[in-house]
Amino acid sequence: RTGPWRSAQFSSHLFALASMQSIVGIDVGASTCSLVNSDGEVLRNELGGHTTACLVAFGRQERFLGEAAVAQVSSNLKNTFSGLPLLLGEGRTSLEASKHWHYASFRQPLDDDASVSLEVEGQKHRPEALLAALLAKLQRLARSKLGDGPLKFALSVSPRVFQRPGAFRALMDAVGIAKLDVVRFPSLQDCLLACLNAKHPLAEDADPKTVVIVDIGATNTSVVAAEMQPAAAEPRLLAAKSSEVGCWDLDYKLFEHFRASVKEQHDVDVEAGSKRAFRLMRAVRKLRELLSTIPVAKVTVESLGDDLDVPIQADRQLFLEVCREELDDLRGLLNDAKEACGDAEVSLEICGGGTRAAAVHDVLKEVFGGQVAIGQKLDDASAAFGAAILGKDLVERQQTPEPPTKPPAAEPELPSSAEDAAGEEAPTDDVAEEEQGEEEAPMEVEDAENVPPQQTEVEVAAPEKTPLPDSETDAVTAAREQTGLSDERIAELADAELQMQKSDEEAQRRQEAMNAFESFVLEMRSASGRPHGDLISREVLNPFLDELEDWQYSEEAEAASTEDWLSKISECKTKVETELCKEWHEAIEQEKRDTEERLKASAERAAKERAENGEDEDDHDTRRLKFSDRYRIAERNKEEGTEVLKSGNVKLAAARYNKALSHCTKFADMQLSPEQEEQGNALKLSCTLNMSLCYLKMEDWAKVEYHTTNALQIDSSNVKALYRRACARRQLRKFDEAHADLSSIPEEAQDGKIKSEKTRVAREIKRQKEKQRKMAQRMFN
Repeated sequence: RTGPWRSAQFSSHLFALASMQSIVGIDVGASTCSLVNSDGEVLRNELGGHTTACLVAFGRQERFLGEAAVAQVSSNLKNTFSGLPLLLGEGRTSLEASKHWHYASFRQPLDDDASVSLEVEGQKHRPEALLAALLAKLQRLARSKLGDGPLKFALSVSPRVFQRPGAFRALMDAVGIAKLDVVRFPSLQDCLLACLNAKHPLAEDADPKTVVIVDIGATNTSVVAAEMQPAAAEPRLLAAKSSEVGCWDLDYKLFEHFRASVKEQHDVDVEAGSKRAFRLMRAVRKLRELLSTIPVAKVTVESLGDDLDVPIQADRQLFLEVCREELDDLRGLLNDAKEACGDAEVSLEICGGGTRAAAVHDVLKEVFGGQVAIGQKLDDASAAFGAAILGKDLVERQQTPEPPTKPPAAEPELPSSAEDAAGEEAPTDDVAEEEQGEEEAPMEVEDAENVPPQQTEVEVAAPEKTPLPDSETDAVTAAREQTGLSDERIAELADAELQMQKSDEEAQRRQEAMNAFESFVLEMRSASGRPHGDLISREVLNPFLDELEDWQYSEEAEAASTEDWLSKISECKTKVETELCKEWHEAIEQEKRDTEERLKASAERAAKERAENGEDEDDHDTRRLKFSDRYRIAERNKEEGTEVLKSGNVKLAAARYNKALSHCTKFADMQLSPEQEEQGNALKLSCTLNMSLCYLKMEDWAKVEYHTTNALQIDSSNVKALYRRACARRQLRKFDEAHADLSSIPEEAQDGKIKSEKTRVAREIKRQKEKQRKMAQRMFN
């Protein structure tokens, strides 16, 4: 107050800095995390997805965080930790009584009731430290997107954590370990309301509107009733109800049903937490998701016993019978919300994976009437966006400086309090005009305390902080009163996390070098079957590749550093390109140059066409159009992409398909008839599949996997999407997942390409097992 608030110049500078900093909302769920900035931009994960898996896995030499840990779930089950928020604030007794712990694949004996730690290879890890590792990765992801400027966060807090002070305190400790600058911890319900109010505000002349938001996540169900106000004014909360029942609880019920069925029909015991249980649980979740779109679903559970694949089937009636208690729980929450709304006409908004179930829609219509409108204006990123909005609002109000008061010419009498200072009269107009002619040299903040007394200006009170909602204030206060980690322990764990991050980075670099080496060997083995392969002499090349594979499994390779692997790759490539396969390499390089020239010419023609048609390069369209008009524009972009793709310009084609998809996303903001919704989904599916084809041609496998996964969310049995995702996953070395995709394709739909891909995947799985056998043999030798 005597330094930073001294001059109008510095106050203006401070306000500019406050407006420049980024506020990022984080929603940490039991299954996934979302990251959204206050402008509504979803900060995608390293694979381009909207969400990041809430997973932490430990390998032999490295950690895997978020999406990187997904592949570990099937291959490293016991050392992959999921549902991290569910572990916060739990002691041994309470955790062992939890149903989530009962079904957890990483379940292990616990030896301390006061503070649970999970053991991996003799090292113990607190849940706070595990969650902190994931939060730190999310922070690095945000910085990679937003730069190195000031960065603050707001964390959406689930009802389970919000209502348990011990769990809330553990969350705050995790934030401290991750060194996140968190400005507030709003509840999930407040975040959803803030998001809806920001994205879909009522007009100034509109009447208030009563809305009920239903969110069914992995482990929680939240129902919020509120009266939305015109001109985006703060909504009036009518009711906020929640229960610890979510999608996973539905899965547990289905799991127990089919577990008993498998025992009865095949005499196979499926013990909770085992690998068999993991396979059955994965099939059950897929079954539940399929029942959201089709009335009867069938899934095959592979390797449930010795050479035993078990098909399981369910219809929506079975779902209703098995999950009756959970649906009754939802019915009770909805009835409470309806009572709070009184006689007002209600609009429903749904989000969360559980709300896609047909049985849930039936319960909604049963409680609110069959004619109630069920909107989908919220999505998986809504809670994170709402948190960012609330965080930004708080920061802006706290950091907006009050106009500083100029002192009179003589030394003033300092007020006794900030309130007296704020109440001082402003100088008269004459004095103000006189002072405007005096140019004051800018003052550095560091010198503020060295100012002579006669130059000291009147103290100005700092802006009053905006009070938080009572519920958030009470929850944070109660959490701080809990016994958590000491400051020293948090600092110790934070330093350990930084060291682990450095170790992870080096291990990742080494793994990438090893993968590049193996990919090079595999690529050269198949090069003779590709274009210009007739220029390769197998008699010369194959013995050299055999030598490389032998070295790959040797003790020398095991001890090799990252630089050693990179040097080995460079040496091998040079030998192949300059000695063993020189003619083939020259032909490949010439083909690349020719292709680049064609693409350049095609891009120039497309740019000329856009200029002649008066089209903008970005061509952003924010108009409010009818469905038919928006559909027509999207379809036109799709057709343009197809024409460009036929000419060979893959990148430009992907851009046009992406433009078509951006128009398709606007369908979610419209009230569509069933026919229009079906028509829109069909167009979106077609564009998404075409995007995957473009990235398949560009060999961007991560994006192929991302877009095909999006396509499968629209049509879970689409053969093209399953085949292309399998191809991408094979290239990404996710062989088990690729095998699962190909096995999902019906036998009658499998053509030559699909069967060939199955053969390649099977060969890679066999090769991987052989590699593991050699490594194990070397270890025991």
